[in-house]
Parts: sequence; structure tokens; C-alpha cells
Amino acid sequence: MLDMLKQTGRPEMVVGWYHSHPGFGCWLSGVDINTQQSFEALTERTVAVVVDPVQSVKGKVVIDAFRLINPN
Repeated sequence: MLDMLKQTGRPEMVVGWYHSHPGFGCWLSGVDINTQQSFEALTERTVAVVVDPVQSVKGKVVIDAFRLINPN
């Protein structure tokens, strides 16, 4: 992914990723933690954003951002 970004010649960089847990709230699953570890290996300040669109539709915006503590 980063190689493809470099090929564009644009100055942007990856600062995080996002996904949803519809109806389950905002948290990082084991798979999400592994994904976040791979992003933090590239840039330690990367964030994971999780949205629960089901709760958000009910009038309560549910969104959280995460970084790992001592991921090693």
C-alpha cells in the first residue's frame, strides 16, 4: 500500500485506518489489534478509528480512536 502511495508522487502519508462494528460498539478485536500493529510498525503514531453506524443512526454518534500501548 505504501509503495503504491509513493508511486503517485503525492506528499500524503498514511496516518491511520478505519472500520465499523455495526451494532457492537467501538473496540479493537484480535484481528484489529494485529492490523493496528502492522500499521504502527510503519508509523508509530498511526491511529485506528472504529465507528458503530447502527448506534450512530439511533442519534448517538459512536466513534473511537485507538493506539496500542506496548504493542511488542
